[in-house]
Amino acid sequence: MNFIKKRPLLILSFILFSISVLIRYQVYSLSNEDVDILLGWYKQIFKYGKTSLGNGEFSNYTPAYLYLMYIARLFSRWLDGFAIIKIIPTIFDLISALAIYLLARLRFDNDRPYLLAAIFFYFANHYVQQHRLGANR
Repeated sequence: MNFIKKRPLLILSFILFSISVLIRYQVYSLSNEDVDILLGWYKQIFKYGKTSLGNGEFSNYTPAYLYLMYIARLFSRWLDGFAIIKIIPTIFDLISALAIYLLARLRFDNDRPYLLAAIFFYFANHYVQQHRLGANR
């Protein structure tokens, strides 16, 4: 109980981060047209490998994401294409939250950096879910 009184922002950060992970887990199975298109691209990359990356006919997305899908296909033994498509943006949200934490540590000496990183991770998820929920099937 003394720990909670001493570090309420840390506890709040942990709760907010946990809620965000729970929300991401709950909406994992939801799909929309974008996910269906990305799945088609993933299958193309999985089937044809590197040669499909040079073919600009099948996708109109940034090359960096296609390269990440190509790298991620190495994990296809353990994850299906749907999971890989969902994991890539989540990894970038985690990296961004870490960057916010590290930058906030330069400014604050208390537990605020934890809270700022957790808020970012939550709202990055919340923003995407709010704007995509209407498109889900």
